[in-house]
Amino acid sequence: MVIISAKIAKIKDRAMTQLAQLGSVGTGILHPKIKNRFQVQINARDAEGLDCLTQQIVAVKKIIEDRNVFFGIESGSFQLLIEDDVSGLASRAIHKLRTLDFSVQIDILDGAGSVVESTRFGGCRVQKVRYSDLDYSAPESGKFINVDIPNKVGNAVEYLKENHPEAYAIFLALSGANISLSTKGSSAAVHHTLEISFDKLTKTFY
Repeated sequence: MVIISAKIAKIKDRAMTQLAQLGSVGTGILHPKIKNRFQVQINARDAEGLDCLTQQIVAVKKIIEDRNVFFGIESGSFQLLIEDDVSGLASRAIHKLRTLDFSVQIDILDGAGSVVESTRFGGCRVQKVRYSDLDYSAPESGKFINVDIPNKVGNAVEYLKENHPEAYAIFLALSGANISLSTKGSSAAVHHTLEISFDKLTKTFY
C-alpha cells in the first residue's frame, strides 16, 4: 500500500510540474497559435532597402510544399501580401527583390512576443507580382462600433471582484456606459502580392 501511494505521489508531482511549465496557458489546455502573431524577415546578400518589406508585409498566404521522396528535395511556393506606402519604399524594394536570390524566415510568436516556431525558406525567387487594383469606391476609414457596457452583476463580475480588483474597478467606472469605437480600415490601402518559389524548407520549434 505504501508503494502504491508513493507511485501516485510521483505521478501527481509530475503532473503538477507539467502544469506549472504551461504557465498562463491554463490547466491542461494547450494555447493555440495565433495567425496574426508573426514576423517575416527577408535576407539577401544585397539587402539594402529591403528592410521596409518586413514592416509592410501584412499576410502570408498559400504555402505549398512539394517533396520529392527519391531525391530528398523540398520545394514549393508561397505568397506575401505587401502594403504599399506613399514614400514608394515598398515598391522599390519589390522591384529590387525580383532580381535577387534570397531567403525568407517566418516566425510565429506567442502572446508575449517570443518566437515559438520558425520556418525558413531557402533559394527563394520572385515568380510573379500581382499589383493592386485601384477603386474610387474603396472606403477611406473603418467602421464605427457601439459597445454597451452592462451594469448587471453576474458570476464573471464577481470573479473579477475577487481575483482582479484593478479590472473590477475599471468595469465599475465604465458600467452602464455606451462607447463608440472606430476600427482602422485598411481595405482602401494598396496591396501587392508576391508569389515566391523556394527550393529548401527548414522548420524549428522552440
